[in-house]
Amino acid sequence: MNMNFDKAFNILLQFEGTAFTDYNNDMGGETKYGISKAAYPSLNIAALTEFQAKAIYGTDYWLKSNCQKLKPELQYAVFDTAVNMGTETAVRLLQEAAGIKIDGIFGAQTLVQSDKVSVYEYLLLRQWRYNDIVIKNKSQMAFLSGWTNRNRKIYEMYKQGLLA
Repeated sequence: MNMNFDKAFNILLQFEGTAFTDYNNDMGGETKYGISKAAYPSLNIAALTEFQAKAIYGTDYWLKSNCQKLKPELQYAVFDTAVNMGTETAVRLLQEAAGIKIDGIFGAQTLVQSDKVSVYEYLLLRQWRYNDIVIKNKSQMAFLSGWTNRNRKIYEMYKQGLLA
């Protein structure tokens, strides 16, 4: 089965969960379905429905990051990164992996050059970004093992053919 937004959303819920949370030191604050108060301050996070979350993810992350245009092996990794780190960072990591100008804007060159990027290279750069987050803000150390496990699981899913 090819990757599409519906499949990507279902995989994402395995990582993000569906429960309302409000953890100490989580820079996102209140979160449900992975949608955070920090990213959507005017949204009633506690009352968020799965349908609303899916609509947000489709528009603000999948489409905004141009995931549907990428080769199948990168689609989920870029989508998940957009959700976890923001769409601009997701594109910047893609550009860095492709060895092109890093500006966070998904243009024609990013699309063409993304074909030479492997999911392994992309996830490695993502892991380095997580490490940098912790180096700059020690309070985020509590999340590093979860981020690392998520990265590893995404790569394992790719190797098993579940993300193409």
